[in-house]
Amino acid sequence: MRKDLEILLQKAESADAETQYRLACMYELGIGVEHDKEEAFKWYRKAAEKGDPEAQYNLGLMYEFGTVVKPDDEEAVKWFKKAAEQGHPDAQQSLLDMDDPDVQFLLHEMRKEDLKGGE
Repeated sequence: MRKDLEILLQKAESADAETQYRLACMYELGIGVEHDKEEAFKWYRKAAEKGDPEAQYNLGLMYEFGTVVKPDDEEAVKWFKKAAEQGHPDAQQSLLDMDDPDVQFLLHEMRKEDLKGGE
């Protein structure tokens, strides 16, 4: 393991929300580490629980689209609200979209297609 990654992991383990968020992004995108959405979810959740609005938004997306977890609109809304309350514009837009019946229909259709593809 590279020394800088070791330092990053130590900082993230010490409950530094910004570092936890950065580490989550690295895992989600496969930058400097192996691409691992489960690890990304774990680190987004830790940073989100510490109040990081970017992590809260990304965690909301993971719940909304069922990335690593079963789709859960209630959890998505919960995390979008936390981020939106801190002024996160994408989270605010996501909350508006979740109230839009056309957007919800498209999301439902996407989820059905994802399930068919997994068979």
